[in-house]
Amino acid sequence: MERKNIIFDLIGVLYALDTYAIFRAMGVASVMRYVITHHKNPFTIAFAVLHEMHQREQHDYRVIKYKHNMMPRCITEWQAGIKTNKQALEEIEYFIYTPQAAHLFKNEYERHIVKKIIMAIFNTTSLTAYMRPIVPNVLLVKDLKEHTDHQLYLLSNFDAHAINTLALTYPEFFSLFDGVIVSGQVGLLKPYPEMYRYLLQRYDLHAEDSLFIDDQYENVQGAEHVGIPCVLYKNPSQLRKQIHQRHLL
Repeated sequence: MERKNIIFDLIGVLYALDTYAIFRAMGVASVMRYVITHHKNPFTIAFAVLHEMHQREQHDYRVIKYKHNMMPRCITEWQAGIKTNKQALEEIEYFIYTPQAAHLFKNEYERHIVKKIIMAIFNTTSLTAYMRPIVPNVLLVKDLKEHTDHQLYLLSNFDAHAINTLALTYPEFFSLFDGVIVSGQVGLLKPYPEMYRYLLQRYDLHAEDSLFIDDQYENVQGAEHVGIPCVLYKNPSQLRKQIHQRHLL
């Protein structure tokens, strides 16, 4: 079996944000009351607020997307390490109470619910508390580590402080990897070529001897642009099948 460098995305492939846990922390009754009375997904309103913050600004920043939707500038700058989560939260909390944001909320209760969701997203402690392993994929990583001599890497758009907290929470999981590159620590972002080149140069890897796995089409395109073969992740069974088809396990 030829030795390969297998590069995993973290959020969306190996870990996922448990939105139901956020709702439970906020109080299921209050969230349900909001959904029933407002007929809205509070996460949708929260992202509308984040987008509205920068509507009057030029898009002179590195755009990243999630499921083909452009992410708000504050999230991009936070994940690139330009702003700390504390700075982002202070900026957002100020904006929520400005006249520019008033039309986004029907009442103070809606403003309160949306603010709590945004704080959960940007608060390092609560964000990592709501991250859950995608168990079949974590087991796949363990199988690769135990039964092959492939080198395993993480490449993620994520907050620098949050990744440290997650690593302390799941030390056994992070010990499976030969290297970890996180956007907030290096100031680079997927899907831009320099992020992938940084990984290759940092660990002296050859693109053609590597495989990148990500759930975002744009990120896969970025890796392919620098010559790294890819798997666009869809679900655990598809990923394991792809690994076996490539004779990597």
